[in-house]
Amino acid sequence: MCRVSDSPRPPGVAGDGARILLADDEDTFRCATAELLRRRGYACDGAADGGSAAALLAERRHDLLIVDIRMQGNRDLEVIAGLRRAGDSIPVVIVTGYPSLATAIKAVDLRVGAYLVKPVDFEDLLERVRLALAGGAPFLPARVTA
Repeated sequence: MCRVSDSPRPPGVAGDGARILLADDEDTFRCATAELLRRRGYACDGAADGGSAAALLAERRHDLLIVDIRMQGNRDLEVIAGLRRAGDSIPVVIVTGYPSLATAIKAVDLRVGAYLVKPVDFEDLLERVRLALAGGAPFLPARVTA
């Protein structure tokens, strides 16, 4: 399991220290992506399922949620729907290895900032993170990277 980071931004790093919750049941993706985001100056928490993600979101303020679709507790975007029902407007970026028209449409309805298909290009994800945190991330469709 990867660590949760409260470490300060490394010297010379451009990130603004925003706190990101990365919810994905694939340990390798979650931990590697969290570490790359930390190196860019973001604080990053990790959750391996929808229930853990909801609990972390309730206990601590996060500036952005990056979430997988096909994991326990989020198969029908329950985490995002719960946030929206509670009036939470936290920016959301979806990452999935199982894209579908149905989840893309639901993502638009839930005001998700981006819908990315795994394997995710890190620079593309980083750009979506920047846009979402700047408040300028209207829905951006999935982009398949090879």
